[in-house]
Amino acid sequence: MRINKFPFGDVKLDMSFVRTYFNEANPLLPAMVKSFQASGIKTTAEGIETKDMVEALTGLGCDILQGYYFSRPLPEQDFLAYMQNQPQSFR
Repeated sequence: MRINKFPFGDVKLDMSFVRTYFNEANPLLPAMVKSFQASGIKTTAEGIETKDMVEALTGLGCDILQGYYFSRPLPEQDFLAYMQNQPQSFR
């Protein structure tokens, strides 16, 4: 109930939830995503490392995916150059 009292627009799901889901097929992550969706809150999942993770988390309804699958952390100028070379649909 506390979450509903705060003006969250997006919640980041820690990579520990993501890894637990993929290691143990834990039902907590899908339940969290559904709950946030029902409240109109977008979800960002971190720790994405494989295409299977991308497909599964997209299928669950995660709005934003973040992790080494896409890129390692980059300095600002390298990031801007990287993004300019990505298809518009990726951005």
